[in-house]
Amino acid sequence: LFFESDSWMFAPDDLMVGLYPESFWGVMGAAWVAVASLIAGAGAVIGARLRKTAGRAFAGKVCGLVYTESGKPRGTSTDR
Repeated sequence: LFFESDSWMFAPDDLMVGLYPESFWGVMGAAWVAVASLIAGAGAVIGARLRKTAGRAFAGKVCGLVYTESGKPRGTSTDR
């Protein structure tokens, strides 16, 4: 769109290509994807745990429920 055919590429003997060869950008791209995936996964796990505990805290405040160690509310029909 803005560049004519391959005018955006550096010549093979340019200093930038010597400092940062194509293999460097491939490795950096893979590292970026890996780090972004780890951060997203950690955020999903933390969010799920927070949602679970926040849901219990909210239900306890509203309904007066107390949860057992198994994660089920005490005093329900399944505890009898």
